[in-house]
Amino acid sequence: MKVYLSNPYGTIPGEDWREYRFFLLAKALASNGHEVVWFTSTFSHHFKKQRYNKSKIIFISNNIKIHLIKSRPYNKNFSFGRILRDFTYGFNLMKILINEYPAPDLFFVGDFPVLFYYPSYWYCRKNRIPYIVDQMDLWPELIVNSFSVKIRPIIEKSCYPIYKIRKKVFDHCFGFISLAKKYLDIPKSISRNIIERPNAVIYNGIDVDEFRLQMSVVDTDIDIKLGNKSVGDIWFIFAGTLGPSYDIKTMLNGFLNLNDKCKLIIVGDGSERTYVENFIKDNGLININYLGKISKNSLPYLYSKCDIGLNTYGVYSNVEMSDKFYDYTAAGLVVLNSLQGEVMDFVEKFGVGYNYQASNLHSFNDKLQLIINSDNLKVMKEKSFELGSSFDQKKQIDKFLQFMDLVERSLLLKY
Repeated sequence: MKVYLSNPYGTIPGEDWREYRFFLLAKALASNGHEVVWFTSTFSHHFKKQRYNKSKIIFISNNIKIHLIKSRPYNKNFSFGRILRDFTYGFNLMKILINEYPAPDLFFVGDFPVLFYYPSYWYCRKNRIPYIVDQMDLWPELIVNSFSVKIRPIIEKSCYPIYKIRKKVFDHCFGFISLAKKYLDIPKSISRNIIERPNAVIYNGIDVDEFRLQMSVVDTDIDIKLGNKSVGDIWFIFAGTLGPSYDIKTMLNGFLNLNDKCKLIIVGDGSERTYVENFIKDNGLININYLGKISKNSLPYLYSKCDIGLNTYGVYSNVEMSDKFYDYTAAGLVVLNSLQGEVMDFVEKFGVGYNYQASNLHSFNDKLQLIINSDNLKVMKEKSFELGSSFDQKKQIDKFLQFMDLVERSLLLKY
């Protein structure tokens, strides 16, 4: 089959980050003999920079190509510039699909939150093309929840057109996948069509075997920056974006009065970077090491030096399954988590760490003390290591291919 995918987010091959979900799906589809085109943006959402100044096609293999569509840049995730980017991407996508490509046999839509799949949906409905929805987040709920409780009802009402488009998209899709259980359960409650169609939860996951192999590759730069680890030391790590979606202030304040046996290592960049650096400097802290951005290839070795992974998200975060959780469990780290939903359930059910209430310093400190005084860290780390294998990408791709088998059989029956 000829299969198109549209999603303007994520990294592309050659960029210094993990392989993006849509490229993994493209590779899985190609491995089954399908001819795949992934439409994405010239502007990198992750790195906030233009890859190219005009549209460009990148040939990955004989049956995979990536078509980068000219899009506007923006600096902030919540901004008018991002809205303009989504509109320009959608408009240019339609022009290219109509003028340069024959109709595909199947279309995967995951376009963008502002227009909520509408360009791809319109194109598929107009040309009678079956399409699959990949739900990677809950929009517009994420927008609504970012506002204060007082004005949320107003924002909720203003998003009515988006909710209406969303239901229409759900009602006519030929199949549905999501990267978390909640992102499937809620759409099922919105549209009965999703229940009756092929559907599956496909976690992002990671290549666990490769990740664990890299953990043993010594990085001398990391060793120099961190120094020696003595018997009885407990090392915590936060690796991710330093932005308002994360519980940065609670995390930092939690380590303010801890002894030197407890070290916090922070990796990443973002709008809160200056705050982090000033907090460490102003308080004269030697038990918090900020390493800035490091290569993705250095992360596994860094994790191998640590004991606890901090999955610390803010109270208004809409994240359900974080990529950090896959890393932490693959590395066999105890997890200190603030997310509700699936991650919280995994932590409790499998005994791989503790959950605390986001933005609540007292709750955070209580769980820190449980960790510091626990005689059970070794057992929790072993359980985490075991759980990590269940999120292996190979297992997730197998689930995706089973889903595709159902889709293809359904297509044969209908067409």
